[in-house]
Amino acid sequence: MNKRFSFVKIMTGFMFALVIFPSNIKAIVIILFTLSILFLINKRKWSFNKELFLTNAVLYFVILITLFYSNNLPYALNKLQTMSAILVFPLVFSMINEKEVKELYKHKKVYLSIYIVGVFLLNTIPFFWYFITHYSFIEIITHYPRIIMVDIGKYGIHPIYMSLHCSMAIIFSLIIFKDNTQKVARLTLIVLNLILILFLLIYARKGPILALFITVFIWAIFQNKTKYYISITTALILGAILIISIPRTKERFAELLNIGNTITSVEKETSISMRVTIYKSVKDLVIQSPLLGYGIGDYNDKLRVKNKEEGYINLSKKSYNAHNQYLSFLLIGGALCLLPFLFMISKNIIMAIHTNNHVLVLIIILFSVVMLTENILERENGVIFFSLFLNFFALKNYYNID
Repeated sequence: MNKRFSFVKIMTGFMFALVIFPSNIKAIVIILFTLSILFLINKRKWSFNKELFLTNAVLYFVILITLFYSNNLPYALNKLQTMSAILVFPLVFSMINEKEVKELYKHKKVYLSIYIVGVFLLNTIPFFWYFITHYSFIEIITHYPRIIMVDIGKYGIHPIYMSLHCSMAIIFSLIIFKDNTQKVARLTLIVLNLILILFLLIYARKGPILALFITVFIWAIFQNKTKYYISITTALILGAILIISIPRTKERFAELLNIGNTITSVEKETSISMRVTIYKSVKDLVIQSPLLGYGIGDYNDKLRVKNKEEGYINLSKKSYNAHNQYLSFLLIGGALCLLPFLFMISKNIIMAIHTNNHVLVLIIILFSVVMLTENILERENGVIFFSLFLNFFALKNYYNID
C-alpha cells in the first residue's frame, strides 16, 4: 500500500474520533477524509460499488425530490445540508476497492477503540472539570445533563445523543472484549464500560438505555454460547434493578406507565405525554397526505401549525419535531420516503446476517430503536455517526473479509 492509502487509514481513524471534535472541526475532518479518498483513486484503476451506493444513498435522493413541493426553501436547504452525510458517506466508501477495504479492516479494532476512548473523554473531562471548579459531587450529578448541553460551548451535545454515543461505545467494547485475551485490556474495557454506564444513569434517557438493553441481548444471542447468554441476561437484570433503585431513572421510566396520557397543561408535561400528544398530531397529518407528505421544507411547519390548531400551545411555541424518525419520514415524504428507508435498513440487515457481519446488525438495531423516540437522522450528532458506521461496516457485506 502506498503513502496515499496510509493517509486514508489515518483519516479513517480521525473519522472514528469525530465525537471529540466541535461541529466546525467535524466538517473539516470529513472534508479531509473525502479528499484522502479522492487523492487515492486518482492514482489507481477506477472502482465503484454501485450496490452499496444505491442502497444507502437512495433515501437522500428521495428526500431531495420533496424539495420540489416545499415552500420553506431556506429550512429545506438547511435540513438537506444537515442530512448530507446520508449521501456523502455512501459515495465515499463506494470508491474504496476490495484490497483497500481488507487493509482498512485489519485496523477495525483500533478504530473501534478510538471511538470508545473518544466517548469516554467527552464524558469524563467536562465532568471532572466542573466537579473540581464549580460543583459538589451531588450538584454535578444533578446538573451534568445541562452542563454538557449548554455550558461546554461548541462541544455541547444533547444528553440523548451523548447517551446514544455511550451505548454505541459499550457495544463496540463488547465486540473487542470477546476477541481479546489480554487480561489488562479486558479489565480496562470493563472499567470503561462501568463508567459509561454510570453516565447513562446520570443522563437517564429512556430511549438509548432501552436500545442498549435490546442490542446487548441480541449480541449475546449471536455468540451462540450459553455462558454469554447467562452472563448478559444476569447483567441486564441487575441493570434493570439498578435503574428502578435510583430515584432519577426510576421516575423517568415510571412515565412509561402513563403512556396513554396527553398534555393537558404545562405543569403536567412529561417526555412521554409530550410524545403521545405530538404523535396524535402527526397521525392526523399523515392521514391527510400519506403518499407524498409535506416536503423537507414544510414538514415541521405543518406539525407546529397542527399542534397550535389542536390547542397544544406549548408544543407549537417550542416547534417540537415528530420525536420519531419513522413518523418524521412520513411527514417529509409520506410512503415515498419511509419505504426507501425501510428498504435500506432491511437490506443491510439481511446481507449482514448472511455474511456474519454482526457488528453492523447491532449498529442498525441500536439506532433503529432510538429512532422510535428521536429524529436521529435530522441532527448532526445522529446522522453523521449513523451513516459513518453503516457504510464503513456495510463494506464487509460486499467483500470476502474474515
